[in-house]
Amino acid sequence: MDIYPRLIPCITIAMLLATIPCIAQGQQDGCRQGFVWREATSDDHVCVTPEIRAQTFSDNRSNPNEICPRGLVWREANTRDHVCVDPATRAQTWDDNRKASSRTAQPSPAGARSGEFRVVETLLRADPSDYAGPCPVTIRFSGRISAVGDAGRVSYKFLRSDRASGSISTLTFDSPGSKSVSTTWQLGAPGEVYSGWEAIQVFEPGETTSDRATFRIQCE
Repeated sequence: MDIYPRLIPCITIAMLLATIPCIAQGQQDGCRQGFVWREATSDDHVCVTPEIRAQTFSDNRSNPNEICPRGLVWREANTRDHVCVDPATRAQTWDDNRKASSRTAQPSPAGARSGEFRVVETLLRADPSDYAGPCPVTIRFSGRISAVGDAGRVSYKFLRSDRASGSISTLTFDSPGSKSVSTTWQLGAPGEVYSGWEAIQVFEPGETTSDRATFRIQCE
């Protein structure tokens, strides 16, 4: 009797799937059986179904835009993902992010206990990010903080390029998921050109800072 486990052969169905690595027993690295890394970006290791991964690769080739045409939005699998997709695809992407911890077969990070509450994503964007017109103008910053593990509390504040910072706020999570955060910044005077940014700084349960949400204004 063969004492070695048999590997299920990988069959290339189409050129699109040719880049998907072979999966023994349906499992790839840190993912549970039946899931694979999404790889919306090179460091995106959220586990999704093979169909979602194939769609992600297709969207990467078809819509690699920083400015989305009407009707499309940034996919935002993470802070570097600015591929344009329809709103339903972005909703699916965010749902996959929320379910990430339930689909991984990897052990918790070194020093982390099973079920330990921790922040896994901070995301912030500016709207408008490039403005020309009358001033002062109000820049609106919207984002989200995602956490996994048991229930817990997140303490955070907004940082600004002018070195001003807001007061510390808290979010309470009863279960894994994402919560929205937002703030505004009114600035600008006639004839002024200004570039700036805001970011989210998390203090609890562990320190981390989001990528900067940058903007530029040109006042008339």
